[in-house]
Amino acid sequence: MYQSIVQPEYTMKLCMAGESNVGKSSLFTRFHKNKFHDQRSPTIGLSFAKMAHEAHEMDELVMKQMMKRTLVDDYEPSPYLEGDNTIYLWDTAGQERYRSIVDQYFRGCHGVFLVMDVTQENGHKDVEYWYQHIKGLNHGYEPIFMVLLNKFEVPKEEHRIQWDKVFSFCKKKGLLMMTTSAKEGIHTQKALQCMVDQVYYSLSEIIVKPRKKQLIPKQNCCF
Repeated sequence: MYQSIVQPEYTMKLCMAGESNVGKSSLFTRFHKNKFHDQRSPTIGLSFAKMAHEAHEMDELVMKQMMKRTLVDDYEPSPYLEGDNTIYLWDTAGQERYRSIVDQYFRGCHGVFLVMDVTQENGHKDVEYWYQHIKGLNHGYEPIFMVLLNKFEVPKEEHRIQWDKVFSFCKKKGLLMMTTSAKEGIHTQKALQCMVDQVYYSLSEIIVKPRKKQLIPKQNCCF
C-alpha cells in the first residue's frame, strides 16, 4: 500500500497592471467575487483581496504546448488537483501619480496580469511598458506575466487592437495571452485558473525538486 505525499500549499501574490480605464478593477472584482462592477472612476492607489484557490497539475510539456499557441482562450486545467493556495490579489492604479506607490507592490509578486483594452489601438505599447517596468523591479525571480485583452464583448468593428503587434510581443517574450470580458464574464475565471496553475508550477520547480509526487510505504497499524 502506498500513500501520496500532499503537495505544499503556497501563498501567491498576484497583481493587476495596465493603464487607466482598461478594466483592471472590473476584472479584479470578477476574479474574487465573480461579479461585474462597472468601475467608472479610476482606482486611487490600490485595492486588495484575499482568497483561497485550488491549483491544477501542470508540467513542462503542457507549458511548452501553451507557449507555442500563445493565445490560450481554450485553456482547460488538468483534472488533477495539486492543493489549495492563498491568493493575495492587488488591483493597482494606472495613473502616473501613483507609480511610486504601486511599484512597492509589484516587487516580489509571483504573477502579473497585464491588462489592455481591445478598443485602444496602441494598447500593445502600454503592455510593453508595464512588462519592462515590472520586470525591472524584480531581481532574482521573474513574475509570471499574462496579457489579458479585455472588453472583448465590444462589437468587432470597434476593436482597434493591433493583433499582430500584440501577438508578436507575447511570442517573443514567452507570454500567454487570453481574451476577456469583465462585463460578460468571458474567460475571467479561466484566466485566473491559468495564472494560478502557472505560478504553482513555477514555485514547485523552485522549491520542490523533483516536482513529481513521491510515494512512501504506508505503515500497517499492526505487525
